[in-house]
Amino acid sequence: MGRKCSEPTSSDANIIFYISGAIARSIVRATKCNFCKESLISEDNPDHAEIEDPAQMEAAEFLNGFNRGGLLKPTNFTFMLAMHCGRVFEELRSNADLMAQFLSSSAQRSLFLKLMDRATYNERFIHLLFGADLCSSGHNLKEQIIGRFFNCMAKNLTIKANQKHEPQAKRRKIATLSSALH
Repeated sequence: MGRKCSEPTSSDANIIFYISGAIARSIVRATKCNFCKESLISEDNPDHAEIEDPAQMEAAEFLNGFNRGGLLKPTNFTFMLAMHCGRVFEELRSNADLMAQFLSSSAQRSLFLKLMDRATYNERFIHLLFGADLCSSGHNLKEQIIGRFFNCMAKNLTIKANQKHEPQAKRRKIATLSSALH
């Protein structure tokens, strides 16, 4: 992570806002903890009083445009940590050597958690975690957000990789089926 992390585009921020709300819902459902809910899910307030980041404000307005009541708004902590995960993941994905090393690891999720620790405990990002990484019941919110974010990104990478090979696989399947019919 020697070079400066690039900032996500507006559309990336919108996507990460949506994903971070889904991550918050997933964690709250798994923990069944009101303290987690308070830490991860923003109460629906029309003036967006809790929102500090302009990208988050724009993403919240975007989400409001198609939300029919079932989507959750993440807290500032949830969104900003997910944005930071997105920066780190994009830097990893955009560097072929780093990505090759990462993919050759036997425990990629654990490795990503460790990468996020290193990328977060520095002057620029330590404020994200100050007093917010654990809920009052002791659930490690940071680890849960990062782990779920990684799962989402890894699934997307797998889908993209499979799409690249799909036409050849379909041709093979058609050829196999055709030869079986003759």
